[in-house]
Amino acid sequence: MDEETRQATPASGTPRPAAPCSLLSLEPDVHRYFARLARAYGPLFSLRLGTRLCVVLSSPAAVREALKDHDVIFANRDPPAAITAFPRAQHGLHWSPHGIVWRTLRKVTVREFISGGGNEALRSLLRREVRRAIARLRAREGEPVEVWELVFTTAYNVLTSMLWGGLSEDGDVSVEFRAVVEGVIELLQAPNVSDFFPALVTLDLQGVGRRMKRMWDRYDVYWEKFVEEGGRRGEEDERKGGKAFLQGMVEVLERREQNDPLTMDHFKALFMLVGRTRHSQDLQGLRKRLAIQRDAAIWGEDAVEFRPERFLTAADDKYEFSGNNFAYLPFGSGRRICVGISLAEKMVTHLLASFLHSFLWQLPEGEKLELGERFGIVLKKAEPLVLAPTARFDDPDLYTPTSELTGTRHQLSILHPRRSREEQRFEMKLAVPLLLLAVISAAASAVSAAHPKVPAVYVFGDSTADVGNNNYLTGTDAKANFPHYGVDFPHQTPTGRFSNGYNTIDYLAINMGFKRSPPPYLAVVNKTQPLILKGLRGVSFASGGSGILDSTGTTITMTKQIQDFAAHKSNIAARVTAVVAKGLLAKSIFLISSGGNDVFAFFFATNGNATADQTEQFYSVMITNYTTHLKALYDLGARKFALINVPPVGCCPISRVMHPSGACLDGLNALTKGFNDRVSVLVKNLSSEMEGMNYTIGNSYNVVNDIVSDPAGAGYTDVSSACCGSGKLGAEVMCSPNTTFCTNRNEFLFWDRIHGTQATSEKAALALYDGASEYASPINLKQLVES
Repeated sequence: MDEETRQATPASGTPRPAAPCSLLSLEPDVHRYFARLARAYGPLFSLRLGTRLCVVLSSPAAVREALKDHDVIFANRDPPAAITAFPRAQHGLHWSPHGIVWRTLRKVTVREFISGGGNEALRSLLRREVRRAIARLRAREGEPVEVWELVFTTAYNVLTSMLWGGLSEDGDVSVEFRAVVEGVIELLQAPNVSDFFPALVTLDLQGVGRRMKRMWDRYDVYWEKFVEEGGRRGEEDERKGGKAFLQGMVEVLERREQNDPLTMDHFKALFMLVGRTRHSQDLQGLRKRLAIQRDAAIWGEDAVEFRPERFLTAADDKYEFSGNNFAYLPFGSGRRICVGISLAEKMVTHLLASFLHSFLWQLPEGEKLELGERFGIVLKKAEPLVLAPTARFDDPDLYTPTSELTGTRHQLSILHPRRSREEQRFEMKLAVPLLLLAVISAAASAVSAAHPKVPAVYVFGDSTADVGNNNYLTGTDAKANFPHYGVDFPHQTPTGRFSNGYNTIDYLAINMGFKRSPPPYLAVVNKTQPLILKGLRGVSFASGGSGILDSTGTTITMTKQIQDFAAHKSNIAARVTAVVAKGLLAKSIFLISSGGNDVFAFFFATNGNATADQTEQFYSVMITNYTTHLKALYDLGARKFALINVPPVGCCPISRVMHPSGACLDGLNALTKGFNDRVSVLVKNLSSEMEGMNYTIGNSYNVVNDIVSDPAGAGYTDVSSACCGSGKLGAEVMCSPNTTFCTNRNEFLFWDRIHGTQATSEKAALALYDGASEYASPINLKQLVES
């Protein structure tokens, strides 16, 4: 034992025990938490997590002893409960104990998949899939692209092509198989009480084992499809001098000797491992590596800073990643070092070089670069990196799927097959920092986004809150997915917001620490896993044209919005358990902005001449329905309600054009105010009846009324006309690509004939979030968030 390790270890030879630790003391950023413990207790310490003893190594010297000097002792993996609960899943290369089966699996993998013909197949397939990805990017030039999804999809297509000889002829099968792969990854990294209390494994309290078994059963179905398809392609591949990995596996199985340890279950598990496209280390391994990578003694005082140029000035071997440098182990070390290093070298270099060569990348306008991270099987960005690509070359032929980058001007020398292994390793070392440097250069003035102050925001209501749900509907004209809507949104994108840019919900979300409003429900409900998981930060169910009454409008009714939330809640509970979901929802904000369409409909249905009895009956029906909606959300777990009342809709341009002098319709405003007053009484009464309910009512009526009363004081030059539209007050013809819009939009109260401008939304949100009691009561939204 060397001097550094000896000084941090008690005389007994056991790791120094840290301060008492329980699962409740762990922090979400486990790697940072362990790094702090290492600074206090030394590079070798232990702690108990549940009933499990966890030994943490956080220095290169300690890691060297474990992974090199005593690597046989530490050669076995400690599989999570999701694996141990289902024995067949333990046959794979990753979880098999060190021995003849593991050695045989590794040898077969290297021979059939990674070396020789596998390398040649990789080059061809990588070129093909990258060219296809480039063609897709070219077609979406200027649009925001989630980089992780782009790289994952391309790498996934390459590996699955190698595995069974090409993309499945059944496109649905390929998509479904990816869903299984992502489902397995999710289950492996999901918090599971059985991992810390092994005695509870058989009880499977969170159902992780049962869900893993269902995943494996689905995988069996796809396995048979791949074997069948691989058999059909086998002869053709052999004639071409190549062979899919799956075909090679089957042939190995067929010619195995009687005492050969391999079975079909081993190959199924191995196939799943390779198909995952990630070769993770055990949890303890991650902890020690991530702690080392924050050690100021190794990396300098700026160890935790984002400074990728450090890779450019280091000695050639300082960041060598083949497992011999124990301060830098992206692929692990020892006998269990990742079997796919050579694949990763070629794929990462080729992907990054191709994407950087073909496009200029920058952050979408208005976006901020978020450098936070999230702990898991692999360390990921807390918020996915989203960039907008711009083609570097004018020639469209360079972006077609079949084209190759040829000629001196377009040659990607970084991929030249004759480059030495040392040169390739050096370039691989630089690839990731160079990409990050390019991103930083394009966004030099960007700063990290704020951290959300609540777990999630769930939004319900009408066009004042809709951020795109109506885009997915047919049979309705209540949409804002065309110009000139979105003219001031990043990339001038008409997202479905009834605004020239952000709406009030966006700014309220920003004040709560989010980028903007959560995404529309219909944009994520049937999409891929990463998009579904975004729903854990909130979803917007709002639909333009809807109301408190289901009879209002022909879009997504309030009842249906709440039903959609119930379905979404079930998805959350399935991912994080019902107990965790309950706590998440109790702390989340439920925003409701609705009622204006109902008021409009009643007023004009009665020609503005409703009797007192008719008006009271209208109020009664509205309050009865509102009560039902609020109670339904409460029963689903909502506890923090943020209601936005109806603004003085009698002052909208569409209302003013009906007045001979263009003034506000006082009768419509009086009807609105009467409804708002009754909502205040309703919510106050409900809060005393429903335990744990807390609320704020944002008084948008007072906000807009004050602006109309003193336009100059609020910075407006026009509070009666629509900025976008035509005819009298810009309100006789609705905003469309055929109408004009004003240039001084920040000086207009209204964007179109009903909705406020982005400037109005920002002012309103500030008043509702942190304003006085005249704008938010009985507390403001900030106080509700902090409660």
